[in-house]
Amino acid sequence: MTLIQQWLETYGTTEVVTPPNPELCLKQFKASSLSGGRVFIYGAGSVGLTFREIFKVIGIDIAAFFDRDYKNKNIPDTEVLSPKIIDSVLNNEDFLIVASNVRNYEEMRNFLRELGVAHIVLDGSLMHSPIQRSLCAMRHAMGERLKYEECPLCFFERNYCDILRSNVISQKRELKLNTGRSRLPLIGVLLGNMCTLKCDHCVEAIPHSHISRSQEPKEKIMKSIRRLAQAIEFVTVVDFVGGEPFLHHELPDIIEDVLRIENVGTVNVFTNGTIHPSPRLLNVLKRDFVMVNVSDYSAQLSSQQQKRIKETILLLKASGVATTHVKNMTWFDMSSFERNNDSEEELAKRFHNCRVNSCHRLYDGKLFRCLHLYAGYVTGKLPLDETVVDIWDGDIDALSQRLDMFWDLPYSSACRYCELPYKEKLVPSGGQLTHRGKPPALPVVFDLTLS
Repeated sequence: MTLIQQWLETYGTTEVVTPPNPELCLKQFKASSLSGGRVFIYGAGSVGLTFREIFKVIGIDIAAFFDRDYKNKNIPDTEVLSPKIIDSVLNNEDFLIVASNVRNYEEMRNFLRELGVAHIVLDGSLMHSPIQRSLCAMRHAMGERLKYEECPLCFFERNYCDILRSNVISQKRELKLNTGRSRLPLIGVLLGNMCTLKCDHCVEAIPHSHISRSQEPKEKIMKSIRRLAQAIEFVTVVDFVGGEPFLHHELPDIIEDVLRIENVGTVNVFTNGTIHPSPRLLNVLKRDFVMVNVSDYSAQLSSQQQKRIKETILLLKASGVATTHVKNMTWFDMSSFERNNDSEEELAKRFHNCRVNSCHRLYDGKLFRCLHLYAGYVTGKLPLDETVVDIWDGDIDALSQRLDMFWDLPYSSACRYCELPYKEKLVPSGGQLTHRGKPPALPVVFDLTLS
């Protein structure tokens, strides 16, 4: 057994667990990785790039990537090669890491078996948790403020990250926790359903929604957020989504009001980048504990829209806004609402492994456990059920208890009408509806960069 395999035996896990001695974990990983030859990564998508960034921090260079779509991958300073030549490129002492999350590892590993790759393959899904959490735990222990805008590059949902929660609490001195209230850590707020794009596979199903196009007024949004904050101990992050949030003319005031709530930590705004933020909005977005996530669908958009997205990113950078630029990520076709016959145990397992199992949505005073449930409701395909929380029903104590029950649900009721996470189809991110029907499928590429 090699040193890196011994390290995996000791530390390897997909669970959200911090190693007892983070410094020793990283030291031994670096020693085991450098004890052999070069390090190669199979998978040049978002997960592979995340691995490269992590390895760069701890002083490990990536010799090259391998990827099935190698002709369409362009990673600065690093070659992307065909997996068919793995055995001819690697020496016996080299390492090949499959850069995947736990959901995709077997599929990627099976492809390498089909190619007849003889080299020892290491499961990257077992590496990420101990390495990433060790890095963050050490930074937090030294009193450093974590780079919250980098959290989307991590495999872990921010909702489950205790290190992020502790770091925000330690850094934001004016916080006041509602001790004993609900453990729900995140509020995902829909500002409305007006958007500059018509994405066929929009997870909120906005182009297909039966609800008329409108923006929620600031007073209504803030009343709902304050109500939930009263019932929650600490809100790690408030996400603002749409539609397109930059269309909301009251967004600067909404963000400022949310930051004044004593038990709210951070604010994250998701935008497609096609709307230039106003000077007033830029001044608010560059404040501490505010992040912007630019979901860039340029590959599917017009040259004019691409130009506007580039300009928006430049504006955000020039203004000092903490920004994550997510370009042409993979989307999943969530348009099916066909009922399945899975057992409760199977539904719970699917929900646990689902990519969007913590993306709940607050809209019109109703809290939906997942995106698919909300999409089903606004398209008339799924009814409101007992899992949807009416935040105005009962007093604050009752709401707090209901929110804990909501968070602890073993699965969403929409799981019975969903194909995630095993049967869904990959689709181009941001593919636009046209008057003549659906746009043609285009190559799916991945590129996550920090701006």
